[in-house]
Amino acid sequence: AEGISYNANAEGILLSLTRPTSNVKLFALTGEVFWSGNLVQGRFFIPAKPGIYFLRINNKSYKVVCK
Repeated sequence: AEGISYNANAEGILLSLTRPTSNVKLFALTGEVFWSGNLVQGRFFIPAKPGIYFLRINNKSYKVVCK
């Protein structure tokens, strides 16, 4: 992942972003948007329940499992 790393656990997803700004969307398996926002460079925590999500950052998608 280009300038992106993440760690998922039962509490949610910890994102580390090195680009100045990133458009971030977190989708549930149902396709609904669980969380979205524009994040600047740094570390962020998105609270989430255990499950499978799709993380979309600047038009790239990552499958994330919270458990």
